[in-house]
Amino acid sequence: MNNLIRRPLGINEKIFWVIDQKVAMHFALVAELKGNEPEEAWRRAIDIAQRRHPNLSVKITGSHYSNLGFEQVANCPIPLTVIHQNEDDNWESIVEEELQKPLDLNNAPLARAILLQQPGQSTFIFISNHSIGDGISGALVIRDILSALSGAVLTVFPHTPSLDELAGLPMSKVSDQTAPVLTEEVTMLTGGVPWPGIKIERLELSSETTYKLIKRAKIEQTTVHSVITAAIILAGRSLNHEWNDREVVVVHPLSPRKFYQAEDEYAMLVNLITIGYDTKSGHQIWDFARTISVSIAEAKTQEWQEAALSSVGTLFNLDLDLETIYEQILLATKSDMMVTNIGKLDFQNDFGSVKLKSIWGPMVITPHQASHTIGVNTFDGRLRITISSAKLITGLSKMVEKIIVAACE
Repeated sequence: MNNLIRRPLGINEKIFWVIDQKVAMHFALVAELKGNEPEEAWRRAIDIAQRRHPNLSVKITGSHYSNLGFEQVANCPIPLTVIHQNEDDNWESIVEEELQKPLDLNNAPLARAILLQQPGQSTFIFISNHSIGDGISGALVIRDILSALSGAVLTVFPHTPSLDELAGLPMSKVSDQTAPVLTEEVTMLTGGVPWPGIKIERLELSSETTYKLIKRAKIEQTTVHSVITAAIILAGRSLNHEWNDREVVVVHPLSPRKFYQAEDEYAMLVNLITIGYDTKSGHQIWDFARTISVSIAEAKTQEWQEAALSSVGTLFNLDLDLETIYEQILLATKSDMMVTNIGKLDFQNDFGSVKLKSIWGPMVITPHQASHTIGVNTFDGRLRITISSAKLITGLSKMVEKIIVAACE
């Protein structure tokens, strides 16, 4: 693609662009690795993976939300920072800082990477703007970078469609010429202000507990996603008594990738559903998990996903000002937590001189300061959870582990 080609932003891509005008809402994933490779090898591997995914070489341009586009930019390598650490240093504090550093939407690429080199091991952190990709995208690009690091040849995607295109919805038109200069209405395009005080907790279940959890969820006719959501709510109730006096509201990001054979695309392919759950009466965790499963069952269908996308799209067809659109997004997503489960990652763990031990995330801070983002994935037989918030309920991860272990007995 040449550097003048522009593709209009889809509906959900615009949603995250609007949020980014006020609050920095980029996301991070972390890969822990056994072994080391020199910086030059990582640089080459990142460049190869970047060429595979067109959305990793774009900036967002346009004079109004009605004509925003991804503009392809040549020769814009993903910034890589290398930090040498002691063996016992952790990565949480670095990610906490990174989530408070906005990405400049005026300049490509809308991603950056950090490599932590420790004796005999390394940690790779990938940070991305949310308009160009989702949590699954972040895991995929980590896989692709590690594959390139081991010498694999990667197929290049010629075009990254928006969810609108995949769903067959009409796309807005943007010029194929270089975008116009921004007007005063969107002068905040360099990125919103991050929430201060971001903290991260994490939890890794043993392979035995992970196996028991998956097996028990099937027996109880529910899902791992639902039981984790239930465990977080129950844990939060025990630590934050405010949750006992009202509904606890949860945002569930749901991926329609399987409907469109888009399993390997680096793209924003997620719809959100916001649901409140009654916590005033006592809940047994498996009954609660089944209630949660029922609440989101319809939203997992292709029909619901496409109808929801179309409905959200009307927000951009009413000639509203940017502030009003942002306020409507806040109302629709106001929540106590977002549970973003990117599922089982069927990646290999042997990448030549480095071995993939674990993947953590996604980690992201929402526009709601007190909300918690629960990032979930399962890799190599172990389920891992990260909890990110600017108002973190201290000890939440330990309480969640206690509840899950007890539920699997």
